[in-house]
Amino acid sequence: MIVKSSYTSSIDGTLKFQIQTEDGYVIEACVVFFPEKPAPVNICISSQIGCECSCAFCVTGYKRFIRNLSAGEINEQLCLIFRENPELLEHRFEITYMGTGEPLLNWEQVYLSAENFSTKYSGLHRINISSIFPQLHLPIEKILLLNTPVHFQFSLHFVTDAMRRKYFRRKLPPIDTVLSRLNEIYKMGKSLYCVNYILFDFVNDSPKDAEALAAMMQPLPAYLKISKY
Repeated sequence: MIVKSSYTSSIDGTLKFQIQTEDGYVIEACVVFFPEKPAPVNICISSQIGCECSCAFCVTGYKRFIRNLSAGEINEQLCLIFRENPELLEHRFEITYMGTGEPLLNWEQVYLSAENFSTKYSGLHRINISSIFPQLHLPIEKILLLNTPVHFQFSLHFVTDAMRRKYFRRKLPPIDTVLSRLNEIYKMGKSLYCVNYILFDFVNDSPKDAEALAAMMQPLPAYLKISKY
């Protein structure tokens, strides 16, 4: 794998990378800086080439799914980023599976790569798994046994199953079922999970949506992260 191109965002200093695999496909990774957080650097990496989920609001969703990345290819993204920016190793950092692809659809290789990260990097503060949770039968709780804390992020974005079906374009488990599974995982690790909610103008940002979201969050061992599209 090689870094095909990289640039720094003029808006917030995010480092963005296009990485080319040995068979000629391109995946994406980025480094986001958060000076005020315990781990001031967040490295987002890819788990697939393309994505099977075809979410209506995601650029990757319009790209054809090619294949899963191997654990080695996932690990190599981090190696390439550190090779290009060795000063990053001087900071504590987080790794987030939030680049190209849906990590739970490549769970075995994601787990193997996370296992490697947890033993290889002393500066690794936390591993984040960001997912729409397209399937729930996986033994994802075993990742909690790694040396590094693991944090799950549920990409909710809509407060009803009907809206999720419309915009995610993939058959998904009901919201209540996903939250029940995340609550089970919380009991094992005692670490709050995150619920991600992107605001789309005039789609999911009404007062009624806000009230439903607040009611949904109230009993959960979770926190809410709201972003504007």
